[in-house]
Amino acid sequence: MGSAGGVQVPDFDRTAPDPKAIRASTIFLCFNQQDSVTDAFGSLLAQTVPLEIVASDDASRDGTFERLYAMAREHRGPHAIRLYRQRRNLGIGANFRFCAGRTTQRYIVLFEGDDWSEPHRVDRLLELARRHPKARMYGSSLRLIGADGMESTWRYVQIERGEIGLSGDWVIRGACFMVDRELIDRFPPIPRRAVAVDLLLNLRALRHFGLESRVVCPEPLVRYRMAERGATRGLQAASGWTELRSRAPRQLGDLVAVLHDDRRSRVQGLGLSCDPSMAATVAEWTATCRQRARQLLAIGSGSRARAAVRVARDAIIDRSNRRMHLGLLRRILRRA
Repeated sequence: MGSAGGVQVPDFDRTAPDPKAIRASTIFLCFNQQDSVTDAFGSLLAQTVPLEIVASDDASRDGTFERLYAMAREHRGPHAIRLYRQRRNLGIGANFRFCAGRTTQRYIVLFEGDDWSEPHRVDRLLELARRHPKARMYGSSLRLIGADGMESTWRYVQIERGEIGLSGDWVIRGACFMVDRELIDRFPPIPRRAVAVDLLLNLRALRHFGLESRVVCPEPLVRYRMAERGATRGLQAASGWTELRSRAPRQLGDLVAVLHDDRRSRVQGLGLSCDPSMAATVAEWTATCRQRARQLLAIGSGSRARAAVRVARDAIIDRSNRRMHLGLLRRILRRA
């Protein structure tokens, strides 16, 4: 990794044969994924439209970067490629922010180091954008690959007004999304510690552009490897104390990032119109997030007694979510 005047320069920089033909920007994020990165990056290089590729290896300790570098050097296709190797691990939010700031096209498509995309994925998403000019976020269904190799299909669930839940089925996942850069450039910078980047962008789209801001292609365009990953799965209730305790720091980090981004967006005003109905829905959802964050903070830092008192208090105050609070309280009291 090099720098010039304090600005990080690419470890590899290839200009497109025809720069005017570039149709979209892509971000490729990876970290310690040498076993899957060849297929993942290969599926990006195989895209059927000319692209600007900004790839960042987040200080991998295995051979991930070396494989990326070799593939970039051997590429003879239509894409422009800039490849960066981070000196220290940035985390998902900071790495996404780093790459997004180096893209130039209106539309930005995310690729990740352990997923595989159909060759026509970007072309299909750009077609969605042409057909839905009012939208700001685009996605597709996913082909899920379990740890045992079994496949299933995840399909996005279109929400109605007032229907945002913690399950995450309404979120266009990071593994499959394309965003209009307006969701990045006209808002506060994405928090560096954020993991739930897809959740932040979904909420920005809903609050300021309404239900019509997000469009999804029903065709599965991405093969998505299941693991302990994903922004929204961390918001769901855990099944036991051990799992709850181990996931608390990650869940708390996601929730704090979401709430922080929501507050900064409202404080700054942004000069954007706001869908009143969806703004109210998002406000209600973030209020639930605040309650969940308080619970996780109690679990992560307090003793069992203090955690129980705080959760019991929440159960008394928050009648609408009393079942969730009481379930959490029972787990705390049963802990060995």
